[in-house]
Amino acid sequence: MPWDDWWIAPWTSSPQGIILLAITVSQLIMFPVIGGVLVSAGGRYYLGLLWFSVTRQLPWNLLELLSRANDSGLLRRFGMTYRFRHARVRETLRR
Repeated sequence: MPWDDWWIAPWTSSPQGIILLAITVSQLIMFPVIGGVLVSAGGRYYLGLLWFSVTRQLPWNLLELLSRANDSGLLRRFGMTYRFRHARVRETLRR
């Protein structure tokens, strides 16, 4: 057994070992990727947008919805945020 392959030889002696090696390598690659998405604000935004869109709690194009609501007078824009224009709507949604 060559020195370079000392760590892989015990894993490849059976089909179960090869599957276990593939799972381990895929976890070593995917955990930092998933962790990077969850740590960044943009990653959390897109992950939340994807979740709410798939469960049909928000439309796919959220910014277009907010823009149309702003144009129709339902929302008021304050800098980078939106706020409902009418106090009764804000109170109803707050509950």
